[in-house]
Amino acid sequence: LTRRSFVGLAGGATGAYFAGLPGMNLFANGVVGLDKNTDLSEGHKSVWWQDRLPRIYHPNMRSFEGVNLDVRVFVRDCAATHCEAIVMSAGGIWAFYQTKVDHHVISPSIGTRDLLAEVVDEARVQGLKVIARVDFRKARPALYDLHPDWFQLDDNEQVVREGEYYATTPLGGYQNEAFAIPVMEELLNDYGVDGIHLNALGFRGIYRDKRTLQAYEGSRSDFMKWREQMAAKQIIGFREAIHRCNPEALLMGELAGIHSVGWAERRGWNPKLLARGYTNLLNTSGRIDSVHESRWWPGLSAKLITAANADGTPLINLKMQHRQYGFLDFLISPALYKLNAYQSIANGAGLKTPTLGLIGNKDDPRTSPVLAEIFGF
Repeated sequence: LTRRSFVGLAGGATGAYFAGLPGMNLFANGVVGLDKNTDLSEGHKSVWWQDRLPRIYHPNMRSFEGVNLDVRVFVRDCAATHCEAIVMSAGGIWAFYQTKVDHHVISPSIGTRDLLAEVVDEARVQGLKVIARVDFRKARPALYDLHPDWFQLDDNEQVVREGEYYATTPLGGYQNEAFAIPVMEELLNDYGVDGIHLNALGFRGIYRDKRTLQAYEGSRSDFMKWREQMAAKQIIGFREAIHRCNPEALLMGELAGIHSVGWAERRGWNPKLLARGYTNLLNTSGRIDSVHESRWWPGLSAKLITAANADGTPLINLKMQHRQYGFLDFLISPALYKLNAYQSIANGAGLKTPTLGLIGNKDDPRTSPVLAEIFGF
């Protein structure tokens, strides 16, 4: 098969199965509060994230790996996978660059280095794009005294804790104009990154955050619909701010694939609405649960986000390593990874592939060759 004929195999059988799945009413019409004619990308229709299947590698750097990092070797190892873009941890909970944004704390692992700037410069030399990963889901307890309205409250109206941090609310200033947007503007304007990857956005639970309930004034029966609208409006606001800095920047965030509709419901994610904000919808899929699990979730997830009709090509977040098994270098079966990857491609989705830790530090010798084979195809 040629690549063109392979991609043309996106089949009717898969689509028919997807259409018959119970509970898949995410694309129902009649959701109010958003302009159905929104088209924020008019005038730049040929950007790299739109006209082909992107190949994005996400080396999920562990904190110790950032100490004395050899940037040239790091980028070289990424380029060897045949990716066209790498995702680099940049800001939010920790800044991996010399930030000037208030309350943005620089990671101790980089010291006085401007690590992100070094990576962006070297990536340009080696022909790669850089997407900045940011995480605004939690912040340090010291900020609660200054801005209590930035944080979630539980059923007892106590601040929600996430380990040593406090959970922020999607409706507060921290996740929006007071912190998140200035951080993204700094990354785009001062560091020239090619896109933003949002980690862990969305609401905490269906009826858990008192801040959310306090902001809602409608009937209980309409609460879920309202929450989906608010989640989508937040992403549209992010995209508007991002594209004021760079009209061709990619914007993606890790969303639930069709395998995890409960996760999507808890977070308030509606693909059809989110497609008006994200340039590319990114679905996590293809995880290992059981020998009895279907192996076709990545292809079905690609169908789901294709139907949502975002401006850019759908993306499948296909993890090579799985933290839940406790093996930092555990690689899923190469045959299974290839199956998941090729069915994603055949159904019209590009790939974002994370590894837990830098690929140059992987003990499993299959990791880099398998990824290079897929991206090379």
